[in-house]
Amino acid sequence: MQPVEEISNLLQKHLMLGNQELPLLATANSEEVLLGRLTECVRYLLVHDRQRLFAAAYRMDISEDLLQQALHSGTTDTVALNIAALMIQREKQKLVMRKRYQQQNNLLADD
Repeated sequence: MQPVEEISNLLQKHLMLGNQELPLLATANSEEVLLGRLTECVRYLLVHDRQRLFAAAYRMDISEDLLQQALHSGTTDTVALNIAALMIQREKQKLVMRKRYQQQNNLLADD
């Protein structure tokens, strides 16, 4: 599975996207496309369901300070873009940590 696919799957899970929303992120084939589509989702949630957005950010373990900075970064479009970027960045960090942990476990198992 490609990193963009993995990130997309994780984001869908955290955002609790319904079946009609799944294709939006699932078909992203690059990080730029994913960012654009995620920004649309975040913009929608900012306007219609902030609680779901904040719950997702909490589940992703996004820093409250960074989230507050993003929330105060300007227009709704800018805020949505900044939050989407934070979400992608956090999921990328978690993927790197998981791979590192797997490698360490594999090394220990080989000993």
